[in-house]
Formats: sequence, C-alpha cells, structure tokens
Amino acid sequence: PAPPPADRLVARAAAPGPLTPGPNDLADAAAATRPALNVVRQAAAARIGAPVGITGSGSTLFAVARDRSQAETLAAELDAAGGPLSGVAAVAVRYPHRGEA
Repeated sequence: PAPPPADRLVARAAAPGPLTPGPNDLADAAAATRPALNVVRQAAAARIGAPVGITGSGSTLFAVARDRSQAETLAAELDAAGGPLSGVAAVAVRYPHRGEA
C-alpha cells in the first residue's frame, strides 16, 4: 500500500533538490473564479523565492520548508510584505511524523 500522506511529505522533504508543492487539479478552476489568487500566489513566490502551492479550491496558499527555521523565515518574509500581500496571514506549522503527537 501507498505510504500515508505525512510520510510522503517527509520523504519528499528529505530528497535532494528544490521543494515544490504537489499537484492540485482544482488550482486552475480556483484561479479562474478568483484571479486575485494567482496575483497573491505569484507575489508570495517572488517574495520568498520558493514555489507556492494552493490547496483544494483555493482556501489556502502554502510553501513547503525543509525545517522549522526555514518555515519561520518564509512566514516572516510574507508578514513583512506589502502590495498584494498586505493582510496575508503567514504561519509556520509542523506536520508531525507518524506516531508523534
């Protein structure tokens, strides 16, 4: 059987090369409905220098970081941004490994 989603994320984070969000079949539909999503997504990616993904139908944008320190740095960069990113809430979160609380 396929590993749980958390295990796949951990394996991808441990792999060499840039971290990129996974595919989202609804991203194009979300952007067509709310064009501002792409403006914010592109501005966020340019500000942090990393790919920015979109969840489901566009309720959340996210970037994948290698560790908590990088996640906090990326969140601080977004918090400090102006323009189309004004008012964007950025938080660093940790996805627990299997068996962790």
